[in-house]
Amino acid sequence: MTSKKFKRQDKLIRTSEDWYPTVSSQVRVSFLCLEDKTAPLQWRVCVWGGDDFGMEIDFPAGEKIRAQRIYNSLVDFTTQAQMKALGLERA
Repeated sequence: MTSKKFKRQDKLIRTSEDWYPTVSSQVRVSFLCLEDKTAPLQWRVCVWGGDDFGMEIDFPAGEKIRAQRIYNSLVDFTTQAQMKALGLERA
């Protein structure tokens, strides 16, 4: 059963790529629970630069562990190509 108390985890990772813009050579990686009374629970892993460029992937409620693994695998200098290979798409 999924806990409704979980809201989000965030971390900053270093990057050498342009995230339009990149802030202090870092991007924000987030793992969050999407809750909506009209839609089923979902999990999202997303990466954002300092403006409107980001990448994300969504998972259904039963795949929290898979989403957490993707979040944990995003570490310093993970490239956009590597993120794409993990299933993240431009947001």
